[in-house]
Amino acid sequence: MYLILDQDSISRGPDAVLSLALSAGVRFVQYRNKHGSRREIYETSSRLIQKVRNSGGLFIVNDHTDIAAAVDADGV
Repeated sequence: MYLILDQDSISRGPDAVLSLALSAGVRFVQYRNKHGSRREIYETSSRLIQKVRNSGGLFIVNDHTDIAAAVDADGV
Protein backbone atom coordinates (compact mmCIF):
# COMPACT_ATOMS: atom_id res chain seq x y z
CA MET A 1 0.00 0.00 0.00
CA TYR A 2 1.34 3.42 -1.00
CA LEU A 3 0.22 6.57 0.84
CA ILE A 4 0.32 9.97 -0.83
CA LEU A 5 0.17 12.29 2.16
CA ASP A 6 -1.17 15.43 0.48
CA GLN A 7 -1.13 18.39 2.86
CA ASP A 8 -4.05 20.04 1.02
CA SER A 9 -6.27 16.95 1.23
CA ILE A 10 -6.08 16.05 4.91
CA SER A 11 -8.15 17.48 7.74
CA ARG A 12 -5.70 16.43 10.46
CA GLY A 13 -2.04 17.27 10.68
CA PRO A 14 0.35 15.15 8.60
CA ASP A 15 1.94 13.61 11.70
CA ALA A 16 -1.42 12.29 12.94
CA VAL A 17 -2.41 10.94 9.52
CA LEU A 18 0.98 9.29 9.10
CA SER A 19 0.75 7.63 12.51
CA LEU A 20 -2.64 6.15 11.60
CA ALA A 21 -1.35 4.94 8.24
CA LEU A 22 1.76 3.35 9.75
CA SER A 23 -0.32 1.58 12.38
CA ALA A 24 -2.48 0.20 9.53
CA GLY A 25 0.61 -1.24 7.82
CA VAL A 26 1.54 1.39 5.26
CA ARG A 27 5.30 1.33 4.60
CA PHE A 28 5.66 3.54 1.51
CA VAL A 29 4.86 7.23 1.95
CA GLN A 30 5.02 10.20 -0.38
CA TYR A 31 4.74 13.64 1.24
CA ARG A 32 3.12 16.26 -1.00
CA ASN A 33 2.66 19.93 -0.15
CA LYS A 34 1.98 22.17 -3.14
CA HIS A 35 1.29 25.37 -1.17
CA GLY A 36 3.64 25.24 1.81
CA SER A 37 6.84 27.21 2.14
CA ARG A 38 10.08 25.41 1.44
CA ARG A 39 10.92 25.67 5.15
CA GLU A 40 7.60 24.06 6.10
CA ILE A 41 8.11 21.25 3.60
CA TYR A 42 11.63 20.63 4.88
CA GLU A 43 10.64 20.68 8.56
CA THR A 44 7.63 18.44 8.02
CA SER A 45 9.63 16.04 5.86
CA SER A 46 12.33 15.87 8.54
CA ARG A 47 9.77 14.81 11.15
CA LEU A 48 7.85 12.42 8.93
CA ILE A 49 10.87 10.58 7.57
CA GLN A 50 11.92 9.60 11.08
CA LYS A 51 8.54 8.00 11.75
CA VAL A 52 8.58 6.19 8.40
CA ARG A 53 12.14 4.93 8.90
CA ASN A 54 11.34 3.76 12.43
CA SER A 55 8.57 1.62 10.92
CA GLY A 56 10.91 0.19 8.28
CA GLY A 57 9.32 2.09 5.43
CA LEU A 58 10.34 4.22 2.47
CA PHE A 59 9.79 7.97 2.20
CA ILE A 60 9.41 10.13 -0.93
CA VAL A 61 9.32 13.94 -1.12
CA ASN A 62 7.13 15.29 -3.91
CA ASP A 63 8.72 17.77 -6.37
CA HIS A 64 11.70 19.03 -4.32
CA THR A 65 14.93 17.16 -5.08
CA ASP A 66 16.99 19.41 -2.81
CA ILE A 67 14.70 18.83 0.18
CA ALA A 68 14.60 15.11 -0.53
CA ALA A 69 18.40 15.06 -0.50
CA ALA A 70 18.59 17.19 2.65
CA VAL A 71 16.35 14.81 4.62
CA ASP A 72 17.91 11.70 3.03
CA ALA A 73 14.61 10.61 1.46
CA ASP A 74 14.40 7.45 -0.59
CA GLY A 75 13.31 9.33 -3.69
CA VAL A 76 11.51 12.23 -5.32
